[in-house]
Amino acid sequence: MSFSMHCVGCTVAALLLAGVGMVAGQQSQPIAAAAPPPPPPANARPPLVDVLYQAARARTDDETGKFLTQARTLLAQGTDVRAVDADGRNGLHWLSIASSDARRTRLGDTFGELTETLIEAGAEVGRSDNYGVMPLDWQPLAGDSAFVMVMQGQQAPREATRPLGDQIATLLARLNAMTAEGDLSGTRSTLDSHLPSQTTLSIRLTSNVGSRSLAGDVVDAVVTAPVMVGDRAVMPAGSTVRGTVLLARPARDRFHQSQLYVHFGQVRPLGTNEPSVLRTRVHDVDNAREKVLDGLIVGIPLPESKLQKVSWATATLGLVAPGSGRLLEALTAAFARTYSREIVYGPGVEMTLVVDMPQSLVERPENPRGWATFAPTPPLEEIVRGLPLRSTMTSGIDADVTNVVLLGSAADVQAAFAAAGWVTATSQNLSSDLKTFVATVEQHQYKHAPMFVLRLDGKDPDYVFQKQNDTFARRHHIRVYKRDGILDGQPVWAGAATHDIGIGVGRDGTSFFHNIEEQLDRERTKVLNDLMFSGKGLAYAMVDRPGVPPKLRNGTGDTMMTDGRVLVVKLGNGAPPAAPVR
Repeated sequence: MSFSMHCVGCTVAALLLAGVGMVAGQQSQPIAAAAPPPPPPANARPPLVDVLYQAARARTDDETGKFLTQARTLLAQGTDVRAVDADGRNGLHWLSIASSDARRTRLGDTFGELTETLIEAGAEVGRSDNYGVMPLDWQPLAGDSAFVMVMQGQQAPREATRPLGDQIATLLARLNAMTAEGDLSGTRSTLDSHLPSQTTLSIRLTSNVGSRSLAGDVVDAVVTAPVMVGDRAVMPAGSTVRGTVLLARPARDRFHQSQLYVHFGQVRPLGTNEPSVLRTRVHDVDNAREKVLDGLIVGIPLPESKLQKVSWATATLGLVAPGSGRLLEALTAAFARTYSREIVYGPGVEMTLVVDMPQSLVERPENPRGWATFAPTPPLEEIVRGLPLRSTMTSGIDADVTNVVLLGSAADVQAAFAAAGWVTATSQNLSSDLKTFVATVEQHQYKHAPMFVLRLDGKDPDYVFQKQNDTFARRHHIRVYKRDGILDGQPVWAGAATHDIGIGVGRDGTSFFHNIEEQLDRERTKVLNDLMFSGKGLAYAMVDRPGVPPKLRNGTGDTMMTDGRVLVVKLGNGAPPAAPVR
């Protein structure tokens, strides 16, 4: 449970009337404008690949047509159609990217004819680039284009967007053939992959990407937690992944939502030199307002009718009292203006990738390890057993579960969360209430949003940290309380960490609050990974706390599930995992 705003219609109406200019004029504050990474120099691309690259980057039909004409000229001169660029892409890759929106242009037949010419000249229809992407993979939503029809006529395969069922069938057929031939070693090596299916990778973007990116743009990220298979680490934090944009479409009108599909197809484990190609899909974008549907990131819709706008905004605010006509009018006016629905992700945005098919690494890291651990001592176990199980609301109602202990100075605590990308919460007042309301209605972030006061042993928190992405509705947060006593010369801090995943409205209709993720231990793991990856977490231990009920409810009625253990992290001045130089 986190921030809750209580008010009556007249108070909020007056507040809105006083600040209506802010509601109507304040713009969303995205993380960063999505700009594609700089392209490689033209002389690094073969001539045919270069002109088709330029065609894919052109913004108008006339510009695109000019480069396609140059491509015809090069083909007539006998240019090398099998040449590739630094990303392993041939002419068909870039022609596919250029034609992916051909259904909405007058160049569809031109793309089809040029595709035929390239194939007749010997271009590889099944060429994979450095990210495991084949030319046909850039056509996920253009099944009737001339390019697709010509490629399918040549039995061109897909790889990155190949249906998972087809890949599983191929794997089973290969295993059956090996079994029939008595190839036990081949069967064993196929099954004993380094990254089994459904392995997850936690990553953090180091470059920009969004719905205004261009197909073919390269996207980089770093792995923020050890990749585990069971209890065994197979890839350390600090490893890097690289992907490419397969689809990027802005919300061009009120009927269409923005879309983004990024295929992360290359991983380089920390401490190795050789990258490996793997098939993954984006499973989740942390704390995003967007939804992920089978790897496709879909932007938010625009509420259309006046009734939708008023009812949704009213429910968000938690007001059901009649007679608030001027308030509803202000809400409607706020929605009548244009506001950003684009997908805009910058460095620091975190995602979860899922490995679709078993993968083996070209070069395995030597002795990969998880985070450093330490053995709990009896004095530490006594401190954990002595923690209050729950924080309380100011009314005395039980609230969040204490699940974290930090060992370090006040400066260590502040530095650790700052290095991990968490920020402090502002105090609750009329100004912050209004900003919170605007962020909720407009579905954008409010990084320093206030949080409801929860007490531990009757004491207010010393620190309140949170971490958002592009919406106030979803955030990680923790309240931290200084405890009496010292352990190994270090102050002791208790924390209650939960993950806000949505906004609920109180039964009385006069308040709203955050709903939380019921699996509390996931947020405990999030705190662990962020502090350890920052380098400020030196080592950790998981300490049992017997007698904790596995299922509880917080002060607003949300279910909380936990194994009852407490995460203990020693803080200090360590160094984050070093990413390899590309």
